[in-house]
Amino acid sequence: MLKLDWDTAHAIMARAVERGLARRSLEEVKYVGVDKKSFLKGQNYVSVLTDLGQGRVLEVVPGRTEESAVQLWESLADSQRKRGKAVAMDMWQPFVQAAEKMVPKADIVFDKFHIPKHLNEAVDTVRRQEHKRLLQADHETLKGTRQLWLYAARNLPEPKRDEFESPKQADLKTA
Repeated sequence: MLKLDWDTAHAIMARAVERGLARRSLEEVKYVGVDKKSFLKGQNYVSVLTDLGQGRVLEVVPGRTEESAVQLWESLADSQRKRGKAVAMDMWQPFVQAAEKMVPKADIVFDKFHIPKHLNEAVDTVRRQEHKRLLQADHETLKGTRQLWLYAARNLPEPKRDEFESPKQADLKTA
């Protein structure tokens, strides 16, 4: 519509980004997020530092290593890192290590997806172990109950609740 070539459009964008970065204030950044994002095909990643209070990206660096995460933190001044109260992230160990090193006083908060995922995996592991143990004693108590164990008690459908709380569960170590 404006009849601009790509070089001109890119130059305009670069100047706008430069002006925006010059005006941006980082004084109020207290809650940040660190995450990794894949792009293109395969295992190409970038690490991203975000201001959770204002919903904006603060820095992006290539890779998903501890060194990448340290680079993210180094994009903030020491005074800004000291003001940080909490860091939200997944349980990616290199990010945890970088946060402990670069913002030792900030709380690390794991995102709400990963904790239930680990809990569900743990419950399923115990269910499988119990199922094997019961099968050796010719009990099929846990056969077909995998999905029942993944429900929160308050969300368990009424017909399934009766099945879950039935007396045959008494043989379980987890009952």
